Formats: sequence, structure tokens, C-alpha cells
Amino acid sequence: MDLKDVFDDLSAFADDPNEVLVEKDWTAILLRGGKEISFVFREENGQMVVVQDQIITPYRKFLGYNLAGLSKFLISPCPTLRGWKRLRGLKPTTPR
Repeated sequence: MDLKDVFDDLSAFADDPNEVLVEKDWTAILLRGGKEISFVFREENGQMVVVQDQIITPYRKFLGYNLAGLSKFLISPCPTLRGWKRLRGLKPTTPR
């Protein structure tokens, strides 16, 4: 992964793709939802990670959860253990 790949990924989530800044030292700044977001990229154990506010997140997870907001679309079927057991007991049906 190089700076251009990171720049392209971040540009997809920025309010204005022309206002994304990725420096050679792997620091990045972008405007998202009217707020300035800054973070640093680095490699750890052969994996690209993002450091933001002293929190280390794998790069792909950062893109999906922090920038794309995928966690807003994840729905837990039932918050209780009893609900999980009930769901597990259901058998799939096929249309006839």
C-alpha cells in the first residue's frame, strides 16, 4: 500500500476530495461531516493500522467503521441470551 492508495481511500469519505492531505510521514487530515479528522498510519506486524487519539485500529476496520459508519447498519438480532437461543432453535424454511 502506498500514499496514493491511502489518499484514494480517504478521498472517497471526505466532504471534499480536494481537501484530503496525506503527508510523506503518513499523517493525514480530512474534513468529514464538517469536522476535521486527523490520524497517523503505520505498519504493525505486517499490517497497516491507523492511530487516532492514541487508539490503534486496523486500516480496513478504520475505513469501514470510523469513516463509512458500517457499525450503524449492524443490527443485533436479540440483545438477550434467551433471544439468541430462541433464534438458534428456528429452522430455516424454504418457499414452496
